[in-house]
Amino acid sequence: MGSRLLAVAHAPTAATYADRFPLPDDSLAGGPSVPTLRRRIKTAERGTENRCAATALALGVTASPTSAWDDLEVGHWSGLRLDEVVERHGQDALMQWLHDPAYDGHGGESIEALHARVGSALAAVDRPGITLAVTSPAVLRALVVLTLGAPPAAHRQVSAGPLDAVELSRDRGPWNLVRLRPCPQWVDGHDVTDDRYGGSA
Repeated sequence: MGSRLLAVAHAPTAATYADRFPLPDDSLAGGPSVPTLRRRIKTAERGTENRCAATALALGVTASPTSAWDDLEVGHWSGLRLDEVVERHGQDALMQWLHDPAYDGHGGESIEALHARVGSALAAVDRPGITLAVTSPAVLRALVVLTLGAPPAAHRQVSAGPLDAVELSRDRGPWNLVRLRPCPQWVDGHDVTDDRYGGSA
């Protein structure tokens, strides 16, 4: 049996609806309910943020906190809305962050650094069966870009939101993108080992 990864983005928080950068201790907010996961999970991990812990709990799984699955770190922009970033740091700073994957002027991680971290986390998934990772939309985007071998600049060309999921598989060679699925399709969907059900969600 090969290695499989089911990476699920955390449920919505207040930051999701306020269009602001999240804080590590943000709690879940109203929105789509988190269903109980009905998949044969071998190992479960999660980002260290409160929103990942709460989502894993709602899914009904015990997941080990692992910083490799944390959200993109945006330094002193954490907790700010986009208009507040512009007000405090200027339009040019926001535009550079949006278009330059090497930008880390906020004191946190660049998109390139995020991809390097997620790539290391992905390389560490070598157990047979399905590993669950409760993480963030930014990490889901990075997983898709890395699996397809695209440059970090493609990060913002991947759409991912709260409770979306990416399914990857690997037998002997590189990781393969099985599907990018919205919730609740991945909750009780067919195992990622069965590609007869197609690669689209």
